Amino acid sequence: MEEYRIGELRHILTMVFLSGFAIFLVRPVMTDVTVAAVCSGINDSCSLAVYLTGVQQVTVGLGTMVMMPVIGSLSDRYGIKALLTLPMCLSILPPAILGYRRDTNFFFAFYITKTLFDMVCRGAVDCLSQAYVAKNVQGKKRIAMFGVLAGVKTISGVFATFSARFLPVASTFQYSMKARFGFKKNDFAELFLLDHIIGSTSQLFILPILVSAIGERWVLSTGLLMEFLNAACLSVAWSAWVPYATTVLVPGAMFVMPSICGIASRQVGSGEQGKVQGCLAGVKSLAGVLAPCIFSPLTALFLSENAPFYFPGFSLLCIAFSLMIGFLLSLLLKDLHSPLVNKAINKTS
Repeated sequence: MEEYRIGELRHILTMVFLSGFAIFLVRPVMTDVTVAAVCSGINDSCSLAVYLTGVQQVTVGLGTMVMMPVIGSLSDRYGIKALLTLPMCLSILPPAILGYRRDTNFFFAFYITKTLFDMVCRGAVDCLSQAYVAKNVQGKKRIAMFGVLAGVKTISGVFATFSARFLPVASTFQYSMKARFGFKKNDFAELFLLDHIIGSTSQLFILPILVSAIGERWVLSTGLLMEFLNAACLSVAWSAWVPYATTVLVPGAMFVMPSICGIASRQVGSGEQGKVQGCLAGVKSLAGVLAPCIFSPLTALFLSENAPFYFPGFSLLCIAFSLMIGFLLSLLLKDLHSPLVNKAINKTS
């Protein structure tokens, strides 16, 4: 990768860093805030908190499934920078609501507002920044630049999570791990911090080397296999240290999307990068719609006293099986000729 490319993309990288920092700063405390607002007493695993998260994911997924291809296509026509204004502006209000108060009424105001805004905005920054990189970086260097882009966002998670680890919940605002091991804000922050440090290192340094050595498709398969092992280990976690130990498998998750974006972007010209990245984001959103419909009730059931058998991590095991299916399908992945891809993209749009 040529050094001047990094310099030319510094503005988009800065935007990705700052938006990622804002997202990751509040992520470790959201579980505590949600439980405190909707669960009574000291109950750390009430079903309402699980279902609220699932409903939000389904609703947002339906919205972004429709909006991401539209936004990607509009960016090809009116410019990526102009389309980035929408998600950057709308993302300000929801955290400001919780910044004012965190009681039940204000939490639901935050919940509704964020759900509505995320239907339009979630994933837009990632989608448009990937399209921008695809338009400005050509050839085999593109996948490495996708890794840098993802690495910058993950580095923002390092700084944000490090800050959240030492900030009290009141200063920051004013998944089954919590239910099983009693994880609190600091535990989530420490876990996320490890994820982000390992992930950013792998995206910035290991991913480009692997792509050059074994190619994008094998990097994708390797990442899916590591994700399967991670989910399988977490599903049978017997102690609180197991989630920390499985962070060694985090690079797998970090390899998947840059590889997919790189493989897809090489099938179309620079004038259709917004469209193809929007279609990818739309498919990802569709998965975000289907997954909560299946896994949220499953998680709530196996964390309750009415579980058919004792296996608190059963939903994670099901996720591991789905990742294994994805891994097996990636082994069958073949090159697509550009006309076929363009036809599919135009039909989807």
